[in-house]
Amino acid sequence: MVNQASRPVGRRMVRHKGLGRFAGNLAAIGLLVLIVLSWSLATEFGLVAPFLLPAPSAVLERVVTDLTTPDYYSHVGYTLTEILAGFVIAFVAAIPIGALIALVPFVEKAIYPYIVVIQTIPKIAIAPLFIIWIGFGIASKVVIVALICFFPLVMNTIAGFRSIDPRQILLMEALKATKLQTFLKVRIYNALPYIVAGIYISSIFAVLAAIFGEYLGGVQGLGSQISMRQGQMDVAGVFSVIVTLSAIGVTINQTVRFVSRRYVFWGAQHDRTTI
Repeated sequence: MVNQASRPVGRRMVRHKGLGRFAGNLAAIGLLVLIVLSWSLATEFGLVAPFLLPAPSAVLERVVTDLTTPDYYSHVGYTLTEILAGFVIAFVAAIPIGALIALVPFVEKAIYPYIVVIQTIPKIAIAPLFIIWIGFGIASKVVIVALICFFPLVMNTIAGFRSIDPRQILLMEALKATKLQTFLKVRIYNALPYIVAGIYISSIFAVLAAIFGEYLGGVQGLGSQISMRQGQMDVAGVFSVIVTLSAIGVTINQTVRFVSRRYVFWGAQHDRTTI
């Protein structure tokens, strides 16, 4: 009887969540339509000069032009390579370092202060040094992306491994589990939602870092395209690149969300972000 009575309640909760999600999506679409309509009216009635803010139709026309230009995809690929390579390097370095800091007190005392010092240094101040040391090629941008992505990943990893309930460790010890079994079945399980949250934050920072690095120097990539078009007062062209970057950011965002909900579903209902 209890189970039968609880089923309608569960169905109502699911229906309520579905309606809430639909209403939220509808509100977001409505807000976008309102912004574009206001933008279009402002340019149509001459409230804003076209060379300062082109009409949405002009931006759309430029987006289509860019997407039908083969050379444009080489810049998109260049920026994507920076983002993915830098993020992978940061991930490979941050996860084991974060785990060691959380689990080994000696490593925490030896390494953690330097990580904090590096993070407090403004990246805008040290990024030009990588351009000088490594050059204007893709390697310097990858290093910048890796450096900026590293801190969110390592901090969330530390928080994840330290979030474990001590009673779980005691239970594993009572069950005569080895340290490796405890690490794989308890520590990793508890840390994964935090690591995924760090991936989510770092994936956003990776796009910003790649564009920032291309701004500093280089002739390839979407950041260099923005810089070049800005110098030519090609505002519609700048907006076109921004649309491309937004599409990249949204794709990465949704990919991380899908993976986290599909494979780390036990942490999807809680905010595991530590920064």
